[in-house]
Amino acid sequence: MSICFLIANQRSGTSALGSIFNQHPRLRYFFEIFHDGHIGHDMNYFTFYLEKVRQDLRNSLPDANLKIFQEYLEYIRSRSHDRIAIIDVKYNSTHHINNFWQNPGGTPGFIRFLYKNDIPVIHLKRNNILKGLISSQIANLNKVWHTHDVDAIRVHSFRLDPQNLIAHLTEAAEQTSLIENSLVRARHRLNLTYESLFDADGAISAYARQSICGLLGLETFPPFKPVHVKQTKDNLRQVLENYSEVEQCLAGSPFAWMLEA
Repeated sequence: MSICFLIANQRSGTSALGSIFNQHPRLRYFFEIFHDGHIGHDMNYFTFYLEKVRQDLRNSLPDANLKIFQEYLEYIRSRSHDRIAIIDVKYNSTHHINNFWQNPGGTPGFIRFLYKNDIPVIHLKRNNILKGLISSQIANLNKVWHTHDVDAIRVHSFRLDPQNLIAHLTEAAEQTSLIENSLVRARHRLNLTYESLFDADGAISAYARQSICGLLGLETFPPFKPVHVKQTKDNLRQVLENYSEVEQCLAGSPFAWMLEA
């Protein structure tokens, strides 16, 4: 085994988990290979893709996607230095290797590629999608998405606009459900939740370590801690300046529990 994919929504703990993977001598984490902000980096998929298109413009057509992606994975393998490559792909990037024809509500081409090639996958899900949304907005306000420096976190609270909040959370829940249903056919699949990822000391939990060892065939996985600083407090009363307004908005909805969880 040389490759495993880590699939998640944004702000689900992938970077924290990735920093833990990089501390393990048998693993190497590759951050969001489809991220458009990293085009030009030698590990970014689109950097690789653009070179293929320069060589032959027909490589820009959708029917070339799978071939180029397989070549890219061989490139990743060659750069992993005998480690297992853990490759980060977000939900909203799973369309990038679709073919000419794609059912709008069907399984993304990327996920079909995973189970057809029997590639292991870790699905990391954040049950509390409200906290994921809040974490994203705090990060945007700070203009800091991942940091080791606590002083880089200047904004700790804000007003969350309740307009369309339930619609946004519903859409996020439906997106998670689509990915879950699509991954059912993946034989080597591990489902983890953000909420079960870390123990009380902030280290990767025993459950997560044992599960990852089982999936990847590792003998040991020490209780490493992430190197990133967490931006958002768990108590949302300290984060949401209009907590009561948000509480009223979510009252009676399937998401009301997320305020106090």
